[in-house]
Amino acid sequence: MRLCYSLVMFMALLMLVSGASLLSGCGKKGPLYHPPATETPADKAKAKAKADKTKPNPTP
Repeated sequence: MRLCYSLVMFMALLMLVSGASLLSGCGKKGPLYHPPATETPADKAKAKAKADKTKPNPTP
């Protein structure tokens, strides 16, 4: 089976675009996702409870 010119060019373009998209994430700082914009009250309560647990209790 012979490959036609347009199919070969399409596969080359597909490989080029996919390789560029893979490399575009390399070297970026920070998370590669969008963090939530706001913190909910439940998240704040969880963070406060966790912080309270990690504080050492004063000994009398």
